[in-house]
Amino acid sequence: MRGECVRTRIRVDGADWFDGEASCVLFGNVGTITGGIPAFDDARPDDGALEIGVCTASGPIDWARTLGRMAAGRSEESPFVRITRGRKVRVRFAAPKTYELDGGARSGARRLKAKVVTGALVVCCPG
Repeated sequence: MRGECVRTRIRVDGADWFDGEASCVLFGNVGTITGGIPAFDDARPDDGALEIGVCTASGPIDWARTLGRMAAGRSEESPFVRITRGRKVRVRFAAPKTYELDGGARSGARRLKAKVVTGALVVCCPG
C-alpha cells in the first residue's frame, strides 16, 4: 500500500493486457489474500487458471477506497482495480520492485512471470 506507482506492462496468454502506472500486481488461484481480504471473487484453486489483478491506487485515500470496495463488494468494482484470468502472465516494471512469494519478501525485480502447469499439484477442494 505504501509502494509508489511504477510504469508496468502485463501480458496475459501472449496478449497485451495492461500498460500504465500500477502500485500492485497480484497473481493467485484462491480468492482471499493475507488477513482474509477477498481479492479474486471468482477464483477457484482447481480450475487451471491464474487470476491476475492490477491496482492503480496511488495514496492512502485511494487505497482506503480500494480495500473498502474489496471488503464490501466485488474487487473489480473498484475504479483502481482490473482483474483478468489466464494460464501464463509476464510482468515488466520500469524500475525494480520488491515482491512476495507466498508471503515471503524477495529482492527487487524488473520482470516476473508465472504460468499454470497442469497436473503439477494435487489440490483437494471441499465438495
